[in-house]
Amino acid sequence: MRSRDADRFNHDPWADDYDRKVRDETNPIRAGYAAVLAWTVEQARIGPDSVVLDLGVGTGNTVALIPRARRVVGVDVSTRMLAQAPAKLSHLLHVELLEADLLEVFDRDLPVFDAVVSTYSVHHLDDTEKAELFRRVHGALRPGGRAVFGDLMFESEAARSEIAAAWSDEDRARVIKSLDEEHPWRVDHAVRHLESAGLQVLEARRFSVLSWGISAEKPDPGAL
Repeated sequence: MRSRDADRFNHDPWADDYDRKVRDETNPIRAGYAAVLAWTVEQARIGPDSVVLDLGVGTGNTVALIPRARRVVGVDVSTRMLAQAPAKLSHLLHVELLEADLLEVFDRDLPVFDAVVSTYSVHHLDDTEKAELFRRVHGALRPGGRAVFGDLMFESEAARSEIAAAWSDEDRARVIKSLDEEHPWRVDHAVRHLESAGLQVLEARRFSVLSWGISAEKPDPGAL
């Protein structure tokens, strides 16, 4: 299964300038970027024996924050973004980079993961595709494994309307319009979809007006 907008959101044309742009947190879309990545890795509880999946690995900025892991699989649809990742990941012993869509990668022969992380990528999936992704993530996680997402989100549709009304100047109105052309999360919807997929939501944290993190865990029936 391939997501509907995979080709539209292929970041090949922006790969060379991507890292410079994401470091500019004066841009409302990028505000909170570094904190979101750090929180995502912390919440994933990755240890030296962990097997980790990064959905939308891009140039490797999130994986670069993992100090040690037994194996990391990074997935991205952009050839040119993936080409920049290895230089950042030489401290990790076993890294496999796959060129694939966020959904179709689960049709491949994958290991069972201790952690699934994703930052600033799942907003390329519509709501139905997000729900399908959460089901596939649940199936790919070991019991007790964690799924942690950092992305562009609104707390609810009402919150999105409030922000849009407050951001009435031309520049920030353009930001809202550009987001609406993609598929930013609604936190309340995401929590319901995660729980419907069998994942237990642990925390939803706001880092800026537009950036949130959500952590969840696959319940372990054998745990005391």
